[in-house]
Amino acid sequence: MKGYGTLLRLTVLNRLAWFRSGSMKKENGGWDAGKIATAVCVVLCGAMLLGLVIFLEWLIDQGLSMFHHPELLPTLALMCAMVGTLLLSFFTVLSSLFFSRDSVWMAYLPVRSRTVLCAKLTEIYVGEMVLNAAMLMPAFVMYGLHLGADALYYVRAVLLVFFSPMLPIAIITLLSAVLARLVGGIRNSALLTTFLSFLMIALIYVVEFTLLPSEDDTDLLWIVRLLVQQEALLQTITGFFPPVYWGVKGLLGSGGYLLAFVALSAGSIALVVLLMGNRYLELCIRQTEQSASRRRVRLRGGAWRTKTTLSALTQLEWREIVRSSVNLSNCVAGGIVFPLIMGMMLMGGSISESFGMLRAGVDELLGVIPATDLLLGVAAMMGFVTFVSPAACTAISREGARHALCRMLPVKTRTILRAKLLCSLLIDLLAILFTLVVLEVALQLSWAVVLGAVALTLVMRYAAVALMLTVDAVHPVLNWTTETQAIKQNVNVFFGMLVCLVLLALPVLGVVLLAQHGAVVRLAAAVGVTVLEAVLGAVAVHTVAERRYEAIE
Repeated sequence: MKGYGTLLRLTVLNRLAWFRSGSMKKENGGWDAGKIATAVCVVLCGAMLLGLVIFLEWLIDQGLSMFHHPELLPTLALMCAMVGTLLLSFFTVLSSLFFSRDSVWMAYLPVRSRTVLCAKLTEIYVGEMVLNAAMLMPAFVMYGLHLGADALYYVRAVLLVFFSPMLPIAIITLLSAVLARLVGGIRNSALLTTFLSFLMIALIYVVEFTLLPSEDDTDLLWIVRLLVQQEALLQTITGFFPPVYWGVKGLLGSGGYLLAFVALSAGSIALVVLLMGNRYLELCIRQTEQSASRRRVRLRGGAWRTKTTLSALTQLEWREIVRSSVNLSNCVAGGIVFPLIMGMMLMGGSISESFGMLRAGVDELLGVIPATDLLLGVAAMMGFVTFVSPAACTAISREGARHALCRMLPVKTRTILRAKLLCSLLIDLLAILFTLVVLEVALQLSWAVVLGAVALTLVMRYAAVALMLTVDAVHPVLNWTTETQAIKQNVNVFFGMLVCLVLLALPVLGVVLLAQHGAVVRLAAAVGVTVLEAVLGAVAVHTVAERRYEAIE
């Protein structure tokens, strides 16, 4: 237990290193106003997001109360928390457990492999539990107020929050271990690892949609039965993930269901530690050694032939992403996962009848919507798909210790930043094309709509990438030891997503405000706002970003 406590303390302190008081000071001991302001912004944005979650859950609670089904609020919250952890934490668990360089030095510590695995799982669990608590506790409190619940209800609610991330983390860990073992002995395995990761996520989606209960949507008696019978409604919603049903019944006072939920959650983690504990470090070291071998082979193999300095630097940036499974999976995850969800929802009639109505509604809408509005809608979808883009907002941070070498290159700073910008745009273009294929198959769009939407999205993405690159130049994180710290534990990613959402919201707001005017006016307004954003991004990257990049020491 002593070794476990020491390792856990080190990993948690490493995760929270940016928030230590010492990190807010300059080398001369004075306070760094820029870092303090950044920390305040992070806290305020976190508080705003929590407030938004509470407000949305309050709206849902009001709507459910009108139908006399307030118990659906904790049901939906618990289902979203557990299924969201299962689907959205795959790359976090994979990179933290098997592709983190700190496993090498941990292997030389006088601790057992199982102890290291427990410490890392606990670190992941704490992060997921905090996120689940932000989603679950407001819903549980609102429903408790409906019931006039006693203190035991809130004790059960805390137990559900405490155990809710365990089963999803255990499932992801087992899948990640299988994936790491499959690619452990393969050279150039970063692309294969990323491909297999997305394949596993796709399989999880398919299984979940397949297990959704299908009923005849035209059967009015079935709908009435669901609205009248509480038990039937709970079983229908939680049918594809039974532990959610156990948790909700336990929250409502069933001790047996609560005990089953707790036993399954804790038992799943214990099973993972039992199965993987002894061989965990061996598997991690194999991944690290294979990565080092790949780098040596590439150094001996020579460089790609290029004609210009810009193309050479762009290829260098691309290779730095491709050679690391952590960087590659995180940079392209949003551009594949979101289109995957979108495609399954638009074409979900073949998987679950529950999505047939959605597809029918989309087909009917396409018959009456103007082509210009359809162009704007497709561009907004592609812009939303690419808003999770760590490639741009960590482009300078990923340099790490080699930043000094980059500064010694006989190349202008503007050329270096242009290469980073171009590499990020190429990644976004791949995500746009993937989304476009899904939309084309599902909606059968015309070429005019396709080309216009792609052009508008690229202009928007240029603005976003330029501003995100500027953010990373203003506050780079260069003192990292693993790629996970550079790309997953970098606050610039948070600000980058915020920038993308703002840039996406501005043209959408313009279209909404001009909803009573003609379609051409709405299109002109969206294009005008997007072009202005691109101009702002160009000015920022060629002034602020260049100046701050040259000043980095």
